[in-house]
Amino acid sequence: MKHIIILTLLVLSITACTTENVVQEQEEYITIGFIGPLTGEIANWGISSQRGIEIAVNEIQEIDGKKIKIIYEDDMCEAKNTITSLNKLTNIDNVDIIIGPICSGATLAAAPVAEQNKKLLFSPVATTPAITDAGDYIFRNSISDAFQGIFIADYTIEKIDAKKVGVLYASNDFGQAIYETFSQEFKKKGGYIIQADMYDFPNEKDFRTDLIKMRDANIEALVLFNYGDEGGLIAKQARELGLDVQIVGCDMLGSDDIVEIAGGAIEGAIFSWPALDEEDPKVKAFMLIFENIYGEKPAVPTAAANSYDVVYILKEAFETAGTDVDAVKDYLYTIQNYEGVGGLTSFDHNGDVSKPLSMNKIKDGQFLPVD
Repeated sequence: MKHIIILTLLVLSITACTTENVVQEQEEYITIGFIGPLTGEIANWGISSQRGIEIAVNEIQEIDGKKIKIIYEDDMCEAKNTITSLNKLTNIDNVDIIIGPICSGATLAAAPVAEQNKKLLFSPVATTPAITDAGDYIFRNSISDAFQGIFIADYTIEKIDAKKVGVLYASNDFGQAIYETFSQEFKKKGGYIIQADMYDFPNEKDFRTDLIKMRDANIEALVLFNYGDEGGLIAKQARELGLDVQIVGCDMLGSDDIVEIAGGAIEGAIFSWPALDEEDPKVKAFMLIFENIYGEKPAVPTAAANSYDVVYILKEAFETAGTDVDAVKDYLYTIQNYEGVGGLTSFDHNGDVSKPLSMNKIKDGQFLPVD
């Protein structure tokens, strides 16, 4: 009986200490969660986002006397890991506001749970159109693929003058969504999709069968909606097979890892990109700070810039409306024309943003604006 009493007292003591520590931490910090791929196929997106967040937090230091604490969770861009991370952040760490998830499918998986429990998700880069209707507590700082797919289709028809294309797209929510919007617009503008093939992401590594069919069908451009480094493999295999047409892609093609894998095969590829103004003093300053701290440029500049902006947007919300999750949510809907590193940001009634797009070209391994 004595042992039971002692054990009970010990459990109560530990619980009391844990509760006291949580309360004390809540008084000293504004705690925000992060969910994204810090390892795995597209870790470069998660790490770029993490670093953008770290720069902003170090600059801000305190808000109303409280330091900002970020709890990072690595979901490897897999939905089951995302839910585990979300449950940990909300139930154990008592977090109400989460930057992320980074991936579209992960965001869609987390959204119903976050919405039901009134936890705010603020993704820096998730783009699938389905996020538009994901819930009142779901925001993103990147434009929907509904716009990106249309933009790429129009550019391919009007600027490249390619009306017969082959398309390879990833088998996840992102790949299927952007292909759907591209396909509809491309056909509406008089284009012909000679062949479209969905590949098994992230497992498929050999794309030669589909590429040979496209080569033999005399396509005028190869359109890629990759989701990871496989974009480099596709470009390399296409050139090895003699498929020398213009490669056109989405923002996922703009990766240093893809350039390294593909080598010269990716040279001249054109891809859509959020219109980061390289001459803007804010962009220049951010890139310089990033490179000084980490010894390299961000692998995914838009992920770093958008994540940096997310922290500053939340700062504005905290200072204006307080840290209550509902107050923050309501304030975000009012933000119009926020001048961030990632561009001019305005939220609509769905938590979506409108931002300009541009086209970049890979030249000598660099990502340069198309003239």
